[in-house]
Amino acid sequence: MQMNLNLRLEQKQTLIMTPRLQQALNILQLSTLDLKELLQKEAQENPLLEVGEQEDTVSLDNYSSEEWEEIFANTDYAFNQEVKSNGNERVEEKILAQPISRDEYLTRQMNLLLPDEIRQKIASFLIGSLDEKGYLAISIHQVSRLLGVSTDEVEEVRELLLEQDPPGHGAVNIQEALAHQLAALEAPEQQKEWARKIIGRHWAELTRGKWPSIRSKFEPGPEAFDRGVNLLRSLYPYPSAAYEEQQVRYLEPDIILVRVDNEWRIIMNDAVYPRLRLGGNYRALWHKKDNPEVKEFLERKLKGARWLLRCIEQRRVTLFRITEALLELQGGFFSSGKKALKPLALRDVAEHLGLHISTICRATTGKYIQTPYGIYELKYFFNSGVETHSSISIKELIREMVDKENKQKPLSDQDIANELEEGKGIGISRRTVAKYRKQLRIPSSTERKRML
Repeated sequence: MQMNLNLRLEQKQTLIMTPRLQQALNILQLSTLDLKELLQKEAQENPLLEVGEQEDTVSLDNYSSEEWEEIFANTDYAFNQEVKSNGNERVEEKILAQPISRDEYLTRQMNLLLPDEIRQKIASFLIGSLDEKGYLAISIHQVSRLLGVSTDEVEEVRELLLEQDPPGHGAVNIQEALAHQLAALEAPEQQKEWARKIIGRHWAELTRGKWPSIRSKFEPGPEAFDRGVNLLRSLYPYPSAAYEEQQVRYLEPDIILVRVDNEWRIIMNDAVYPRLRLGGNYRALWHKKDNPEVKEFLERKLKGARWLLRCIEQRRVTLFRITEALLELQGGFFSSGKKALKPLALRDVAEHLGLHISTICRATTGKYIQTPYGIYELKYFFNSGVETHSSISIKELIREMVDKENKQKPLSDQDIANELEEGKGIGISRRTVAKYRKQLRIPSSTERKRML
């Protein structure tokens, strides 16, 4: 076998991931909170950028480096992403900028109520001893011994903690947590008393699913049992579940969708980002641009600032275009809700906009849109399904069917599959119905009947 060595000239096109391109892709993928942190960091590292509140805007592309001296001499210019809307209308949404932790949320409440440092110290120790569900993971006696205080003082602070929002934090078991949730619930006192009686006298049977047995011997009567159980079903399974749900409501949407005069308007929620402006503190440095090192430094930072703001604007434009595409491709959802959601793939939107599928993937990760039906991640609108029905819309139909079923004879998974095929033309198997039902946390037909 003979081997030959030779040189060959070959020409081909490749994409080089320069640091600037990597930065642009990273900014596109960042969530709102991560982008805010990045902008704060860039403002600290780049002396030509600072966070400000001025409304004047400037395009960094309009000026050459030779003209910046005159700009600095005249005034400060701010970069601000304006909200695009028709006329003088402006939609503002007050949303928590930075979700705080559960422990910090509880600590703030307790510090407002406790008069002295000793009790505040006890409260801080108790909050720090909560497990992930909100239950106290240490005994009262251990807290008393470790802090050198009486058990009565510890119990006094714990009782106060149990009453804070969300109620039940610091409970030693689920019964105590549910009891404090009931106390804080706005419901008829008689119904709350029935629920307390179920928890206190029939807990063991309740957890074993012996509902008919409890119902038949419940002293106030079967109807009182049903009303008490319905109230218990409205409670959270553990104390911290209420706080976790509360945090979801505090998501900051990147996009706000509103309907005005039967037309949808896309409003970019730019108010959540820091406004960057050119820092006036460095005018003196600019006057020393005859110094080669200073000039090189300022030129480099100026290019960095220009590129950063271009990336932010490109991110904004991309999100706006994707939202326009979703309005067109998922229009049924925005007019009728989840039941009208269609199967949609990332590739469909990529082809619709003439963008690469990876761009759509990056742009929709961790970005949220506020709609009349709630706040959703953009990825929510991309899902598989059966023909013209998405998996989400099918789940919504299953939920409605279970809500409307004859409670004495609940629908089986096969019954649901048959009704979907006959009534909606959706052909799915019993196994798929069972999978969707479990994802919706709906008990089986046997369990639903036993709960009566």
